[in-house]
Amino acid sequence: MILTHWKGSFHKDHVTTLEIVQNAIFYAGLPAMGRELPPHSIRGLY
Repeated sequence: MILTHWKGSFHKDHVTTLEIVQNAIFYAGLPAMGRELPPHSIRGLY
């Protein structure tokens, strides 16, 4: 589980953090990424 800022934040660092977290969730779930463990199933809470 990942807790992060919501998309309606006014601070530019918070918005950037949200974008980074969303990308990380996407890439962690890709089965094509080379890793020893199976793909992750992550749920983001905003």
